[in-house]
Amino acid sequence: MKKKLLFTLRHAPYGNSLAKDALDAILATSVYEQDLSVVFLDDGVFQLLKQQQADLIEQKNFINMLAAFPIYDIDKLFVCQASLKERGIDPSQIPADITVLDTPAISQLLKQQDHLLSF
Repeated sequence: MKKKLLFTLRHAPYGNSLAKDALDAILATSVYEQDLSVVFLDDGVFQLLKQQQADLIEQKNFINMLAAFPIYDIDKLFVCQASLKERGIDPSQIPADITVLDTPAISQLLKQQDHLLSF
């Protein structure tokens, strides 16, 4: 029986390994063919910015790694509208395939899951 798993990504893409660890965990979990969803909250919304310059700090660009999600059948991607607004990020600055959710919709999403994994 498939379990509903929601990964919550709350940290900026650079400065520590949490964002990279989250991406690794998501891709590894996808092998088990569970019902995966990913939501970007708080500083995690910075992972979605299209114009990252990760090469300047000798890192891989997170937005490029997120582009691999469809290959692994990971297509339930969400972002918190309030987190975007608090950080001055317009939804046009993130990929179009990320669904923007308001706070009540995120609460509902959280309630529908069997397991939550927070990074």
